[in-house]
Amino acid sequence: MIRPRTIACFGAAGAALAVGISCAGDVAAAPPYSPTVIIGDGVNEPAGWNEGTMGIWNGKAARYNDQTGRLVFETFRKDIEGLAFRRDAYVGLECLSSGTQSENELSGYVYDASYGAGTCSSGSLSVTPSCSVTGGLGPECSPAATTVLYVSDYDGTDAECVGCTDLVHDTSSGAATVILLKATPSGTLTAGSISEHPDISTLFAAQNKDTAAWHPLGDWIITTVEMPVHAGIHPIGNGEVGMFTDIWAVYVGDEIEDAFGKIWVQLTDFQLGWTQFDDVSMIPYDAREDACSTGNQYASSDTNYPYSLFHCSEEGVAPPTSGAMRPTVARSVIADGESAGNAQMAWGARVGLNAKVSCSDTDWYPGGGVQLLGTAEITLTTTPTAIAMKYGSDIPGTLPVLVNYRGKKGPTDLIPSGYQTWKGATYGGGDPQIGNWYEPWGFSFDNERLAIATDVLRTVRSGSAPTSASNLTFPFMDVAEWEVDDSGIASVTDYNASGYDYPANSSPSPYNNWGYWEEPAAYIVYNHDYNGASPGGVASRELLAFGSNAGMSFFNALHFNDTFGLDSWIVDLGDADLVDEITDFNDGSSSEDSFDCNPDERLADFISYPTSYGVVTGILYFSHVGSPNEDGDKLGQILAMDIRTPLQNEDVLDPTP
Repeated sequence: MIRPRTIACFGAAGAALAVGISCAGDVAAAPPYSPTVIIGDGVNEPAGWNEGTMGIWNGKAARYNDQTGRLVFETFRKDIEGLAFRRDAYVGLECLSSGTQSENELSGYVYDASYGAGTCSSGSLSVTPSCSVTGGLGPECSPAATTVLYVSDYDGTDAECVGCTDLVHDTSSGAATVILLKATPSGTLTAGSISEHPDISTLFAAQNKDTAAWHPLGDWIITTVEMPVHAGIHPIGNGEVGMFTDIWAVYVGDEIEDAFGKIWVQLTDFQLGWTQFDDVSMIPYDAREDACSTGNQYASSDTNYPYSLFHCSEEGVAPPTSGAMRPTVARSVIADGESAGNAQMAWGARVGLNAKVSCSDTDWYPGGGVQLLGTAEITLTTTPTAIAMKYGSDIPGTLPVLVNYRGKKGPTDLIPSGYQTWKGATYGGGDPQIGNWYEPWGFSFDNERLAIATDVLRTVRSGSAPTSASNLTFPFMDVAEWEVDDSGIASVTDYNASGYDYPANSSPSPYNNWGYWEEPAAYIVYNHDYNGASPGGVASRELLAFGSNAGMSFFNALHFNDTFGLDSWIVDLGDADLVDEITDFNDGSSSEDSFDCNPDERLADFISYPTSYGVVTGILYFSHVGSPNEDGDKLGQILAMDIRTPLQNEDVLDPTP
């Protein structure tokens, strides 16, 4: 059900309200769904937070752990700067050979985490390069703020930072205050090796760390960490974008005294899979570049999307991964079988980069390129003897490593396993028509399904559906459930005139009838009495909260940045007619009156979406993000709502309580 598009009053008496919401009169008259702020704009601001240097207290992407009752979330810190250098300036600083530069426009800049704040002043280098710097367009260096992680109680209190300082590991002796390790993923159920990190001794504060998830037992968080050197600028190297990141595990348990946030295990090293790449800017060559010796081997033409946007790879080999998006871990470990005790995991695997940002429907490719689905299991394996002997009681008895690793899947309705569908035009039986995008959000409570955002199913409101992926199928992605045993994939956000009903959007025909964007998702288990034994023989129900811009009829796919916003919905997975819009932050009343591809000025006011759910507490968590303010601060907030009472009282989702 689409509610009238008017801003309602959210929040209980005395509670902080979401940015952009003002209340008049009695708050008891608010609609049944009433999220309130638990992180952001001063709410639960940690001790020592300095708004003058750090920016406004903010947060998003909260995920809850049932075992410990804690949250992990990401925060934007203005006081931690990362630097990117113009490529020629970087060559001069590092005394490097210029090498063969990638044709990808991202290669014009190089981010290097080892250069701290103060190296760049007003876009010019304030250090003297040890080698000559020549020519080049644009500023010599570009500073930008950093995303870090915080862990808090379920209600946002007692937030503690993870990775806000440089983490330096001295491998020469035991009793290190910081321990950096590296684990080798395994394609079987036998764990690979774990060693002290052979490549780095410092994990820098200025490396973005975000989109964290919990290992089910609650001692480790699984997160994306920015690669220490990569093409482009600092803000794109994060798990929200899915570019130039690896997956790490961070110890946040209480078994080891004073070890919170001080033991880091690198679980992936994607750069090891790059065989044809720009070794200065650190970016794989595009398959269409002259420097790629194998050429565009999986595409039938330069416009055969998404294969034509792949990274360059050796003959017959899958395109390499250049970054991970949103690692997602099951809520509980596998109960039995060969994988008993392991936790299922998935992530978005970036296999192609296209950095163009345009309003044109001919050269704009949203999402920055192509992303497939990576899967694995996390096993906690016995700490290697050499490490255990060296660090003794300063190291846990088990450490995380990825097993049953499957790095690149492109599931389709006909080939739900997604096995080798990246072969495109060379796939046996013809082009499998994979999607541009596979972004995981959450595992079901039985661990059998994974909610992903994808454009592979290409459902529409009416008319003919597109037969293949393109830059204009991306804005109309669905939330789908993928069976983790590879047996199927199906949309749960199809247009439904009896439930999920919405008008045409403002795109030109035929795109106006392709529907809307559905992306973030969080599973909910709901019982009438909150405690498991439902009255009147009514069984537990499984629902899915998801983000959508359905009903924002001003949405225009050809002017995505100007018209995109999100609100939150819930659908009953047992009855698609039972669906309800649960937030209404976007009414299209913005003063924006031109299409200039500026995401800071758009008809939609907010991107607000669900991210996690607590079974015991009944709390649904949301990210709520507006445009940066005049100081450049991102007004990200984390909202929380006990969903159980409104579900009982809501006649759409629960007509017979």
